[in-house]
Amino acid sequence: MFNLLTYINMHQAVGNMVIGAGLVSILLDFVKNSRDGALQLTAANKAVVLLDGFLYGYATAFTAYMSAGGLTDFIERIKVRTVPSLPVRASPPRTDD
Repeated sequence: MFNLLTYINMHQAVGNMVIGAGLVSILLDFVKNSRDGALQLTAANKAVVLLDGFLYGYATAFTAYMSAGGLTDFIERIKVRTVPSLPVRASPPRTDD
């Protein structure tokens, strides 16, 4: 599926049609997937690459991205992937004045 979408991204008229059909929101569904399995992470990474290509190549893709809540989805994805890696502090760090 991802190879087909990469091929479609190379053709302007077809790319506009699939964006109009809701491709951006479907790719964002892959990004929203927070499971840790290898297949889920691979699909999410490929969806991010495709979104990048569509957002760069088509003006209508950015409008669809923003209306589908794409920025919020990416912020949540970053939180899901980074927050577990942060150390937990019981109290705020001391500052010696």
